[in-house]
Amino acid sequence: MTRKSTASSSTFAAAALPATAGAPAKPYGRAWLITFTDLVALMLTFFVLLYSMSQIEQPRWQNLVDAFSRRLDNAHAIKIALPVAELEVEPAERIPATELGYLDLILREKLQSEDRLSAAVMWRQLDRIVISLPASVLFEPTSGELSETAKGIVFVLGGVLQQIDNRVEVAAYVLSASDGDPSAAWQLSLGRALAVADMLNRAGYGAGVVARGHGSAGRLPTDLSLSRRASLEERVDFVVFADRPL
Repeated sequence: MTRKSTASSSTFAAAALPATAGAPAKPYGRAWLITFTDLVALMLTFFVLLYSMSQIEQPRWQNLVDAFSRRLDNAHAIKIALPVAELEVEPAERIPATELGYLDLILREKLQSEDRLSAAVMWRQLDRIVISLPASVLFEPTSGELSETAKGIVFVLGGVLQQIDNRVEVAAYVLSASDGDPSAAWQLSLGRALAVADMLNRAGYGAGVVARGHGSAGRLPTDLSLSRRASLEERVDFVVFADRPL
């Protein structure tokens, strides 16, 4: 009995002694993780067994299923209205009319032979011919009605244009109205363009004339003198295009 007690005491004493300076330390610091992992695995197994042996309460389960079913049904019931067909507006195909080079010769000859059109300026762009007349030749200041002399001038141009099948537009330019209101200037320019377009139709151009009103001087030829350009700041343009009316 004495020898056994002595051995046990010596073992305890040896475990309590610190490691010597030259001996390697034993890795006992994280040994508890093994036991902890085994405990967690056992607890997880225990709860899985409890769940597998339990019985589901049918009323509560059915209520849960019904709740999700109603939400899904409502989600699928939403419908988005989509177009049944794709509608696209096809661009209008322009049909070529009388060649502009030929028209240029005819119109220039007419302008040179008619004294009432001596104030007109004719100039060419890529797809159109423009005949510009000062507004002072056709209208009284701040007026939108053609004078009797102006009606004769427009009638002469209408007689020339009725012989061609080209599309024609009338554009009037007014810088400012008497009260300085930009909208009033636009209304005056549009009224003048409509008056000239109506007279062209009366003169025999029956294809329909588009009237446009502008509140600025717009584009003019670069080779005009300053005095001629100033006289055309307020004007009426007769625009002859290379294509036919739609």
